[in-house]
Amino acid sequence: MQKLIPLGGVWTTTGKALVLSSGMLAMAVVSVDGEARRAGRLEQPMKAGPAFLNAARFSLGLFLLLTGIQHFLFTTFVASLIPAWFPGDPVRWTYFAGVALISGGIGLLIPLTARLAALFSGLMVFSWFWIVHLPRTLAGVSDSIAVFEALAVSGLALVLAGTRPVRSTTGV
Repeated sequence: MQKLIPLGGVWTTTGKALVLSSGMLAMAVVSVDGEARRAGRLEQPMKAGPAFLNAARFSLGLFLLLTGIQHFLFTTFVASLIPAWFPGDPVRWTYFAGVALISGGIGLLIPLTARLAALFSGLMVFSWFWIVHLPRTLAGVSDSIAVFEALAVSGLALVLAGTRPVRSTTGV
């Protein structure tokens, strides 16, 4: 059983589950083709569409806030993930990434900045796929699930960058 450390690994796992779950709902909304929507074949399920998109935006925003804070709480661990070949001081990169994650999280929670925050956050996490997660997996020093999580999180952020935060018809 994992020890409950304030904002530690249990929170990360829970956050990932929430982001991936709400991301699947958001993907269901954006993947429905326009003709099916116009024909009314998906009218009932699509009424929840705006709420699903907002839930994904909110979940991703909170997750980025959490992981950004974790960069400051667990600096030594996060700095150890940065490859030796990467230029500069790993601790400074850890702090920089923490600030970027917190900024992206806050930006996603504000409808006016949500699309831009989603775009930059998605590009940032996608770059980490190449810089951190894939090399660690190929070197056998990481469980390969992090590669897929990074792709899923970046993909969700990029999908949200292409959607407008909207109010649902139910007021959610």
